[in-house]
Amino acid sequence: MKNIASPLDKIIISKAMRSVLISVAADSSINIYAKITMENNISSLVVMDDTTMNIPTKSDFVRLYAES
Repeated sequence: MKNIASPLDKIIISKAMRSVLISVAADSSINIYAKITMENNISSLVVMDDTTMNIPTKSDFVRLYAES
């Protein structure tokens, strides 16, 4: 059977990205964040404020929950 997978160094990251960036404001609730990710079948959102962008990970949410 022929290996049809390309070596990772030949794959351009833009092929894995969505064409439209979905983001949320930094002052949005976690509930809004979760709703948007579920509705769009994505695992992360870009969180933006006036000066920064961030992508929270699942580990960030687990840590937040564990610390509360």
